[in-house]
Amino acid sequence: MSDEEIDSGGAARGDGGGGTGTGLAARGLTNREIGERLLLSPRTVSSHLYRSFPKLGVTARSQLRDLVEDAGTTGTR
Repeated sequence: MSDEEIDSGGAARGDGGGGTGTGLAARGLTNREIGERLLLSPRTVSSHLYRSFPKLGVTARSQLRDLVEDAGTTGTR
């Protein structure tokens, strides 16, 4: 699975990124839970999120959640 598949910017699109690692992290899932859903190891999920956060301008999962919520209320696509 490529970086684009797991961190395709679901949060930036404002749809919560339902099946993406960033979207699942924004919904509060752990790396283990995300890995189980996407058939990845928790370490791989962690690595993808580590690389995704700077691209999205966040440093914590709580900021990721806020980004998704803000994008959802503005209807940004």
